[in-house]
Amino acid sequence: MASKARPSLVGRRFLSVTGAIPPKLNKLYEWDWRAGWIRSSTSANAEDRELQLLLEFDELSWKDREWYTVYKQNPPEDKERKKDKEPEKEKKKKRRKTETDSEEEREEFQLFFVEDRLTVAHRPNSQGSSATTGTLYPALVFKPLVDKVDIFKTKKLPVEFLSDNKLVFQEYTHLKTITEWDPTIPGLAICNRSENEVKRWVEEGAGQRILLTTPSVLVGERVSVYRVEGTTQWYSAFIIGHNQETGEFTVTDDTVLEEHLENPEIVQMRILGEGVVQSILRGESVSVAPRRSRASAYRGPLKPRDKPTKETPSAASRVKSRRSSSATHSGKLKPRS
Repeated sequence: MASKARPSLVGRRFLSVTGAIPPKLNKLYEWDWRAGWIRSSTSANAEDRELQLLLEFDELSWKDREWYTVYKQNPPEDKERKKDKEPEKEKKKKRRKTETDSEEEREEFQLFFVEDRLTVAHRPNSQGSSATTGTLYPALVFKPLVDKVDIFKTKKLPVEFLSDNKLVFQEYTHLKTITEWDPTIPGLAICNRSENEVKRWVEEGAGQRILLTTPSVLVGERVSVYRVEGTTQWYSAFIIGHNQETGEFTVTDDTVLEEHLENPEIVQMRILGEGVVQSILRGESVSVAPRRSRASAYRGPLKPRDKPTKETPSAASRVKSRRSSSATHSGKLKPRS
């Protein structure tokens, strides 16, 4: 199976540094690096200058997710919301902040990198590592969306290990891209945890490509969908239809038996079921008869939305129309105005 980057921004890891001015390149290890997950976006085009991303930071609860504008300065965070989040932030991570920093200044991305590909990187101090057992562990390398420091013109670039998200800096030219778990790689630390991490990363990427490129085979399958609006992080659903014009799936929520329209290009979705992704890749038929909601028996199918494009802001406007105007701990969010 060829190793490829995820086909959309959603579902990727990210690294970021914010501040009033670009940090000093010679103090790389002192930068206030923050990492997490991209859960939703307003556009499928990573170069869209109006691009906004729904970000979950590792040191915060998923309930503290926020929409961020990637290429422009973000408005200051609500003071009451910041006050509510502060205890958890202080407990999990001590963040550096100078006296001259203001809330407005810290909202501007000086660096914003997204997960690119899978590799194995040197980690000699990891438990179980030795010259005989191997010191290479699965890790991610990144590509820049914002790089005001020009770090990607230097040799030392960010590498994040899959096991614990530890961040180190190594030369990408020395790192080998891997396509699957291969125990014959010289120097590889052989362990079940690393093998499972690689298989999971590869399968999730393959699942995303199926959602985007061969969606018709998924009708009748179960998926997990990131809930951009609501008080729960994910919901599971059956796929009961797909609109080729808009790229959206019609899914039936398992819990409340309601139908939703979801686009895997702008909201994270995962295919559920052991072996389903691999069976589809082998060309095997795995679909079952779709489960219908009670509501669908009394009304027609949901009306499809306009098809998103990568050149126009229609995707952004459609996402905004689906979000609540609230941005509280209820979990209901909308992109920034």
